[in-house]
Amino acid sequence: VKYKINKIPKPHKSDTADVRVTFKLDGDLKITADTAELVESVTPPPSPKKDETKKEESTKKEDSKSTSEEKPATETKPNPENPPAKSEKKKITRYTAIDIVCVPSSFTTQQIHEAIEKENQMSIADRKAIELADAKNAVEEYCYNVRDKLETSWAKFATEAEKQKFRSLALDTEDWLYNEGANETKEAYDQKLKELSAIGQPIKVRADEFEQRDHALSALQTTIQKYRELATSNSPAYEHIEQKDKDEVLRECNEVEKKIKELVDKQNSLQSYDDPVIFSSDVLHRNENLQTFCAKIMNKPKPAPKKEEPKKEGAAPNKEEPKTETKEGKSDAQKPETKSSQDAMDVDT
Repeated sequence: VKYKINKIPKPHKSDTADVRVTFKLDGDLKITADTAELVESVTPPPSPKKDETKKEESTKKEDSKSTSEEKPATETKPNPENPPAKSEKKKITRYTAIDIVCVPSSFTTQQIHEAIEKENQMSIADRKAIELADAKNAVEEYCYNVRDKLETSWAKFATEAEKQKFRSLALDTEDWLYNEGANETKEAYDQKLKELSAIGQPIKVRADEFEQRDHALSALQTTIQKYRELATSNSPAYEHIEQKDKDEVLRECNEVEKKIKELVDKQNSLQSYDDPVIFSSDVLHRNENLQTFCAKIMNKPKPAPKKEEPKKEGAAPNKEEPKTETKEGKSDAQKPETKSSQDAMDVDT
């Protein structure tokens, strides 16, 4: 960013004149020009009071001359050792404000591309430096951590030969780091970490599986028990599911349980420093598949009840209404018509 002063005023016959610019630093550490001013050192003009005093002094001198003519005056010689003191005039400082404006700097397209390219190169260099430091620290940290764990939490998951082999390799790696390997490349540090992991990673897997296996097996057994109970339940909520589908659920639960039991029995026959034959990730995967299979069957919704169609108004009934029969066993339609009492009494006279 550039700043431009539009016009500097002409000094007022001063001995010296300077332009003073004040800059301001904000909270974002951004520097901006605040004010500009012209600073002058000026000798002030004589005041009118001093002129009057000079006139009075001149009149007094004339009076003294007239009296000196009357009386013989004694001449006084100036003393060279004490010359009369000269009166020095004090200077004053005058400040005049100046307009200052910000002029944004413009770059050409080539300059912008060059700046971007330079920034990218700096970013890549910083990233490589960080990756190099991380790779070196990872080797050193792995040596310390695994060596300590082999004496504590990982002790029963490694053989004595594995422990001795790792201690020897870790000691050689540390000596290499602090001497000829102090300024090596990232690829060299990655290779050292790979050599250490070839011994330490199998031990880590045994320790991790020992801690996670029981939790995974417990979750799988809970799923098996849950869907067995649902498949054998007499609850009305599952009465719409066909029995053959429920049998499929029971069959799948039994197969999963049988396979897991075989692996668990084989795992229990091994030592803690042997590689595992059953992994918690495999158990969790079987658990998810079993839940998906069983839930698809047991969560089938009940079929919706059939709705009766409403009768249309004014439509003739499909069947005739049944005729009621009397006690004699004849219907009302089969009874002979009887005349009324009035008709019976009408006779010819």
